[in-house]
Order: sequence, then C-alpha cells, then structure tokens
Amino acid sequence: MEHFAQLLLQGYNQADAYKLAYPAQARQRPGTLYPNASRLAADSKVKARLAELRAAVAAPAILDAIQRQEFWSHIICDDSKDTRDRLRASELLGKAQGDFIERTESVNLNFHAIPPALGESAAIFAFSTVTLQRFDYTPQFGPPKCCPQRREYI
Repeated sequence: MEHFAQLLLQGYNQADAYKLAYPAQARQRPGTLYPNASRLAADSKVKARLAELRAAVAAPAILDAIQRQEFWSHIICDDSKDTRDRLRASELLGKAQGDFIERTESVNLNFHAIPPALGESAAIFAFSTVTLQRFDYTPQFGPPKCCPQRREYI
C-alpha cells in the first residue's frame, strides 16, 4: 500500500501504480485490474498516506508569516546588503506587521460642463468621469523598531 501511494505521488495513474506495486497482479485482465486499482486508491488509508506525502512535499517550499518576517529582519540587520535592499525589506516588514495604514482617496472630475462658446466640437473631447486614486502609506505607530543585534535605529 505504501509503494502504491508513493507511485501515485510520483504521477503514475492508478492502474500503472497498481501494476508496479503488485507485480503478481499485473497480468490481470483490464476488467479486473482497473476496479482493483480504483478500490485501492479509494481506500481511506491510501488517501490519508497520500495526503501526508503531499503535505510533506509542499510544506518546506512555502514560508509562513514568521519565517518571512525573520528573513526580512535578517536583511535589515545585514550591513553587507545594499541600502536600497535594506530599506525595501524594512518597508515589507512594516507592512506585514501593520505599521502603515493604506488610505485611498478618489477624486471625480466631471468634464460635462463645456462652455457654450466652444461649441459642439469640444464635446468630442469631453469625458464623463475620471477617477484618480492616491495611495498614502502613513506610519501608524511611533519611531522605527530597533535592530536587536546592533541596538541602534535603522
């Protein structure tokens, strides 16, 4: 059963995985082989083991929030890094920790009011509504956080 789950994880279809995991059953007719492979794949133990194997493969590849914040903190405190990279890491860390408030301001400009002296030719260039958005990242809290290794403000 373990070998069958491993083969399914590697991308084999159910019938091929069944043939490789159980070589003595490989000579079965397709009318017998396919239902047996399907029953084995539907078994709760096989499904649970396949889920464990998939989770083990995916887990190391994805960083969680704490690991990302530790990574950014390491870049901020590393003097060998470029200042631009350290500032960007500081910005990303601040955004992740909620140090900034994002405000969106919408301004509607109405161009329908065309002076009569310009005539109908100016109406061709009139727009109904234009929306401008400005994003303002304002610090939400006080002074910057201290780098724990160097004990000075960044």
